Amino acid sequence: MMPQIEIITFGYLHAPAPGADLTVDLRTHFRDPHVRRDLRHLTADDILVCEAVLRTPGIRPLIASTVEAVRAYLAGPSAAPLTIAVGCEGGRHRSAVVGNELARALSEPPTSWWRPRPRHQAAAVTIAHRDMHRAVVERGRVPAHLRSWAAYWPTYRPVDITPPELRDGEGLAASVREGWAEPFTDPAALPDLADRQADALLPFETDVDGRPLNPTGRTGKAGRNLGRWGENAAADAIVVAGTGADRRVLLIRRRDTGQWAIPGGMVEPGETAEAAMRRELLEETGADLTGLAPVVLARMHVDDSRESDHAWIATTAGLFRLPRPVDIVAGDDATDTTWCSFADLDTLRKALAADYRGGELYEAHRPLLTMALDHLADAEATEPPAAPAPTPEPWMPEPFPEPTPEADPAEAAPPVHTDPALDGYHHPHLVGVKELQGAFGPRGYAFTFEEFTGRENEPEMPSEWWSAPALTREQCAFLSMEYRAARTRWSQARFRRRRARR
Repeated sequence: MMPQIEIITFGYLHAPAPGADLTVDLRTHFRDPHVRRDLRHLTADDILVCEAVLRTPGIRPLIASTVEAVRAYLAGPSAAPLTIAVGCEGGRHRSAVVGNELARALSEPPTSWWRPRPRHQAAAVTIAHRDMHRAVVERGRVPAHLRSWAAYWPTYRPVDITPPELRDGEGLAASVREGWAEPFTDPAALPDLADRQADALLPFETDVDGRPLNPTGRTGKAGRNLGRWGENAAADAIVVAGTGADRRVLLIRRRDTGQWAIPGGMVEPGETAEAAMRRELLEETGADLTGLAPVVLARMHVDDSRESDHAWIATTAGLFRLPRPVDIVAGDDATDTTWCSFADLDTLRKALAADYRGGELYEAHRPLLTMALDHLADAEATEPPAAPAPTPEPWMPEPFPEPTPEADPAEAAPPVHTDPALDGYHHPHLVGVKELQGAFGPRGYAFTFEEFTGRENEPEMPSEWWSAPALTREQCAFLSMEYRAARTRWSQARFRRRRARR
């Protein structure tokens, strides 16, 4: 008899978890797609949500482990149906995607090329999404008239958003060892709170318990999802190449959200914002802009989904202008890099959607890019028009002069070239070379004239020609062409002299 399995996905914010033999709680340990505004109103029926959930570290191993646990249940003596409950906060994203993956894995018996017979029997799986099509539960939403800390709100109960890697225990200890988080778990017991207030980009106050307060007001979220309590200083580098319709902006794909953003990161202790911009650019894109000073566009608060009442981000945004794009390569927290069209934000959005499979721009960076566009428009309006760049002409010395009819071609005077690199190559009878020596280095090709020595009626080649300096590819091509023409004229002259002697 085929085993019967029922999978129920749900959201804890709507109703308690249903009764089940096995319950999988995804609320705390896995990133919530709800924090992304572009995914908030989508469901597991949308491919973007599925990709975001399945790319979350740990999700696929969890699905595989759950499948093995279910098969362990089925291996028991009972033939009763098995119920699995998968829950998250709202039931629209994580639980629904994981439930669909479990249903697919359990309904298909595993096989392998070395084991053609299935190890387990396929099960009859039914799945029900209890809360996937319900309205979005707005978490941490604060009414505008109550956002200020001065507004009276006695029933204010923010939601704790502290992830496992920042909670007291091994998770926090590992984050401290990695160097991106501080070890304090209570914002009211910070030993250097006064120094943080003095060094902050945006002035902030503390509450009656001594905890730092977000200068923008209530957020509806408590705890921290950032490395430091209070202000987390960041630096964002906007790198723009070209002007007008040919303008390009340097973007990276973030490893945590998969969205496209400008390079940047947190400022390290004792580091200036400009130094942090150059460091992050080098780490994330490989672009070395040492010696190029940025234009500071703003020092401002960042509307980041990770902020809370007691931890937030303030950034210094700098603009680097380049005449043309430079070579880039993804590294550190970036999985990809690109130069994208940047005539305006709408052009940028369309380019990302068309060229990068519906790629989205990181929401917190839209205001920074808007400021960069405004600054560029003002700067280009006041700058004098640039002179058109001259078209580079290919390298070509003066052509070898044709001999006059009265003169013997073999006695023609050597050409006078304007390129000093060809000094020493001219000879009354021969110009150029015949064979490559095979030595190719950073300076170009090296040549030899040894094969011409000893030919009848040919003058002896100067010894200094045998170790001629290296030439570029274009010079090499020209000299080869000149040699063939000179060799032909020399052969014709020799033929006429021999005929005259008869």
